Amino acid sequence: MKEVEINEEDLIPEESRVGKKLTDLTQRRLIILVLAMLFSIPACSVTTYFTEPDSYSFGLKLLTNYNSNSIQFNKTFEAFVETQKT
Repeated sequence: MKEVEINEEDLIPEESRVGKKLTDLTQRRLIILVLAMLFSIPACSVTTYFTEPDSYSFGLKLLTNYNSNSIQFNKTFEAFVETQKT
């Protein structure tokens, strides 16, 4: 008796027209969804609309709360200058 070799490709049925259309439609929708997410994520970021304050701006804003002739202002100003040197 002859032995018949069976390939794995022979066992997989061919995709139907409906299956091809559904696969194509699903792939298109997935690509559109991924692209939409890629472009919309930066728009949802907080840093898009507001700049985060850095220590320099925060320190200057804090100094405006004190009277420029007071001891508190001088101490705060000296501490601010020391921290900004590094």
